[in-house]
Amino acid sequence: MKGKRKGLPLWADLIIWLVLSFFAFVASEEAATALLPGVDRDAQIYSHTSTTLAALLLGLTVLVQHCLLDRQPWHSLGLRFNRTFIRYAPLSCAVPVAILTIGFLICLLAGSTSISSVQWTGWEFGISIVFWIVAAFAEEILLRGYFQARLCRTRLHPWVAIVLSSILFAAMHLGNSHVAVIPMIHLFVSGILLGALYYYTGNLWLPTLLHSVWNWYQGSILGFAVSGNNLTPSIITQQAQAPDWLNGGAFGFEGSLLGLLIQIALTAWFIIYLSQHTKKASL
Repeated sequence: MKGKRKGLPLWADLIIWLVLSFFAFVASEEAATALLPGVDRDAQIYSHTSTTLAALLLGLTVLVQHCLLDRQPWHSLGLRFNRTFIRYAPLSCAVPVAILTIGFLICLLAGSTSISSVQWTGWEFGISIVFWIVAAFAEEILLRGYFQARLCRTRLHPWVAIVLSSILFAAMHLGNSHVAVIPMIHLFVSGILLGALYYYTGNLWLPTLLHSVWNWYQGSILGFAVSGNNLTPSIITQQAQAPDWLNGGAFGFEGSLLGLLIQIALTAWFIIYLSQHTKKASL
């Protein structure tokens, strides 16, 4: 009998992953340009279209590589709405809401920001929910679903894989507007939170949910910039005041030292909670 064929070595997998990911991003940009001739690339409709296309293409390329090249079952990516998802979904929503609400209230009380207006954004509110879910899924299936999980199938310690995926997650935002040291540290800690959630539950929808709620609540509800970008209209319009280290300035609350400290505290609590209430998933 012939033995079971092994997949490709790690270095080959990662090269293929990088190449496929690059072409998926390029193809999504080109497709969006073709579908929206004459539309400025900074326009919201362009961002929404290119992000949606990127998510679809990245999901497809990851599935192809994971299932065909690595010979892994598709469900091992963690794309399951199971009991684990139902159990931890409320907490995955509550953690980002708690971090951002605490920070926003402190900024208000300290006079670092004020509410200049509150308005209902209508149908754009629903569009923003879909947009942030799609955007989060694209990053999560790329970094946690494939990169982190692939590293976990080697002799590397799972926490090394989480740290490496978090470094890459932060590095992906280096081209964003108003990037600085604090935002990079903040994004790295966010990557640790998302990676740990995936590691302990084995469910990719949970970090996708946490990630999308974070961006949606931050940008479409509270009116902060999201990683230096203003991609959706918000219910609350803020009037930010100095100092930027408190409210995050033009980068959004992810550029705030206050936000970083709150996130470190709640991330540490969440990881301890997960470690005590879950069995580590086999990624």
